[in-house]
Amino acid sequence: MIGLKFIFEIRRKLNHILDDDSRKKYSLILFLSIVNAILELVGVSLLLYTILAIFEPNFIEKFHFTAYLYDSININSPQLFMLFLTAGLFLLYVIKNILLIQISKMRIRYSFAINSQVTNDYYEGLINRDLVYFNSQRFNPYIE
Repeated sequence: MIGLKFIFEIRRKLNHILDDDSRKKYSLILFLSIVNAILELVGVSLLLYTILAIFEPNFIEKFHFTAYLYDSININSPQLFMLFLTAGLFLLYVIKNILLIQISKMRIRYSFAINSQVTNDYYEGLINRDLVYFNSQRFNPYIE
């Protein structure tokens, strides 16, 4: 298991190579990853609840939330209520997946921006070096 010391060491190294804007994007990527994990957990719960609603014969009476929902909506037919409930759960599942796609797009966009910043800084550092630096390093052993 990864220790806390290792995590703080990675964070220190990232703070060294990232600028302020990239650090904010990195923090946002971490936050979006947590939101992504929570939405995945909600998705599994919705899926299990839907399967339970379909296969459990006394589903409405067994669970307090569905009994309350059944009484408050005033649908007289349990089959119609189950259809309404599964359609609602399916709609929530679709909305959750749309949100996950948007979050993934944002995470990819921010990751690309961080990658661009790091590589640009690295190559600008190389470009600004003088010839003595390159002669003192072994960049390509085949040229010697």
